[in-house]
Amino acid sequence: MKITIGGRTYQVDAEGEQVVVEGESFPVRVEGSRSLYMARVHDRVFRIQVRDACPPTVQLVVDGIPYEVVVEGLVVSPRRGPAVGKAPATKAPGAVKAQMTGKVVSVRVKVGERVAEGDLLLVLEAMKMENEIHAPLGGVVKQVAVAPGAQVALGDLLVVVE
Repeated sequence: MKITIGGRTYQVDAEGEQVVVEGESFPVRVEGSRSLYMARVHDRVFRIQVRDACPPTVQLVVDGIPYEVVVEGLVVSPRRGPAVGKAPATKAPGAVKAQMTGKVVSVRVKVGERVAEGDLLLVLEAMKMENEIHAPLGGVVKQVAVAPGAQVALGDLLVVVE
């Protein structure tokens, strides 16, 4: 595929955990989903947030720096069904799910507690970085599905706010 950043176009190919940019190979490990990713390249970790995606243009924020990226020739495979061991699916608008694999460092809310949109719910450690998980909406905490020290997988239910 071809990726254009800042007016410069690169030929990029990815196979497994190897990404080749203009003929140079890099070991890359990516965790996350939808809008938040952690990418490890060699020993460096990048926090990547997808702000807007209207193919072929993607708005990204990488370690706090915004980028507009144009991607040509990207082939996306359809997602497979849920992984074994995931929490039951819930369609509740206040269902907060893990956006990456990691370990729960702390839980800052209790069932029955009232929270405002944006309030800190818990802290999740992934790839040696602590990530704050905030309430997507205001309401009352109906369920806390994790405890400090718990390992969570991508998509696991963390908290439900209604």
